[in-house]
Amino acid sequence: MNNQTYRPFLLLLCVTILLCALRFVPSVTVMGTTMRQVDLLSDLFPRQDTAQEVSVSAEVIAKREEAKANTSACPEGMTCILDYGRGTDAGMATFYAALARGGEALGRPVRIAYFGDSFIEGDILTADLRALLQKRFGGCGVGYMDIASPLAGARSSVTQRFEGWDVRCVLERGTFQPQKLGISLRYAMPSTGAWTEVKAQKAFPCADRFERSELMLASTSPVTLRAECSDGSTERFTTRGDGALESVAVEGDFNKVRWVVEERGSQTVCYGVTAEGRSGISVDNFSLRGSKGSELEEVPQAYWQSLAHLRPYDMVVLQYGLNVAEPERTDYKAYVAKMQRVVEHLKAAFPHTTILIVGVGDRENKVNGELHTMRGVLALMQAQEELAAKCEVPYWNLYEAMGGDGSIVKMNSRKPEEARKDYTHITHAGGKRLAGLLTKTLLYGYEEYRKENERK
Repeated sequence: MNNQTYRPFLLLLCVTILLCALRFVPSVTVMGTTMRQVDLLSDLFPRQDTAQEVSVSAEVIAKREEAKANTSACPEGMTCILDYGRGTDAGMATFYAALARGGEALGRPVRIAYFGDSFIEGDILTADLRALLQKRFGGCGVGYMDIASPLAGARSSVTQRFEGWDVRCVLERGTFQPQKLGISLRYAMPSTGAWTEVKAQKAFPCADRFERSELMLASTSPVTLRAECSDGSTERFTTRGDGALESVAVEGDFNKVRWVVEERGSQTVCYGVTAEGRSGISVDNFSLRGSKGSELEEVPQAYWQSLAHLRPYDMVVLQYGLNVAEPERTDYKAYVAKMQRVVEHLKAAFPHTTILIVGVGDRENKVNGELHTMRGVLALMQAQEELAAKCEVPYWNLYEAMGGDGSIVKMNSRKPEEARKDYTHITHAGGKRLAGLLTKTLLYGYEEYRKENERK
């Protein structure tokens, strides 16, 4: 017998051992995307991390019952917001009061800052949320955009082009200066002649035009800017250049504006441009792939307070979790502590603003040979509700709204697909459905607020 014939069998044995060993290798997250575990033996040796092993604390249960007792019964089939901030300025009533008053009375749009990770990247969910709210309360445009976002091309709600910017991001350690960070956790330094152009699109109702465009920057000496507008007008501005956050704006009826840096100042840092209405609703998407949300604490408090003056928000939404949850992890106390500091950081800058925490959505792995929600996701979801209860801010259970265990698998099976095959991220179709659920919840809460105030 040829002594070489054993080699294919030896190779097969080595490959089999390697694949079986992968069962014990934990999931790895790369650039915000978690690589799924390989487990060839899942049907023979099921893991024991079932959803039922995760439970909420007695303290949160008590606060939850109190929150439910202080609000109207939630309609069947709806996931209502648990308002742990009821009676405080961070509760839902602050946002509902702004809606009731209206953008015209405020002299600006009612504004929502929606923070998240790759789950809302490309304006997924937020574009439809914006469209639904603008249909109900008025408004136009897409709100705030990074001055030179590396992911601008992923948005169908607006077209943005730019040139001549050196962009820095909080996730690129060693390359950015913390004191320069802005609301999107990015900032950009211009070369002379740098420009950014925003063009409205018709993909979403009310996004085909805007009435106001603003550029936000800081510089230690004056900067000369030029705005070229689609109505044929051109305006020039010279900034104060005192090192503090400032803005310049043009108003009209536009579908495109190009901002040009004619002459930069010393240490000029630019943050973003806006395209929105003079009233109605404005929803800003602040997505950052790979973010855990805790990075928001690194933005200087002086910046937040200046921003609160220049661009007030009526509600801040914090939706994170994809880059925090781990399949086997059930202890998120350290993460809750970090996010508690973030919430307090935001409360200090926006003392009269609703802060809504949206829990992590469904995410799957194999349990007993079948796809089920990761135990780590359920534990994180409970930790996020505990965070809301501790900080006395509202909480919306996205996992429950999606449909609970296995919901993202069902979303993937729909036509068109509402979720990706990674059973983690949603598509634009999925974002549209979830935006509809959130809008329905917000409008229900708003109507209950109005009824309650009419009785007073």
